[in-house]
Amino acid sequence: RVDMATDGDSGLAMARASEFDALVVDRMLPEKDGLTLVKEYREAGGKTPTLFLSALGDVQNRVQGLKVGADDYLAKPFAPAELAARVEA
Repeated sequence: RVDMATDGDSGLAMARASEFDALVVDRMLPEKDGLTLVKEYREAGGKTPTLFLSALGDVQNRVQGLKVGADDYLAKPFAPAELAARVEA
């Protein structure tokens, strides 16, 4: 099952309210950007494995995403098989 939030505020609320096997987060979300979402989730004790999926794929952006608490970072465009493998890992 896949649940989807259309903005960062609702995504953070969903992540806090339910148990998920993984969170796949875009960096460029309305309301609350993905970096803030993951940072606040981790600061609140969230432990679910988290992967950024973003068009912002240069080294600086990837490092920034990992430093706020993401476990992995995949730049767009991406191969669906690679995303599935990373989520399953």
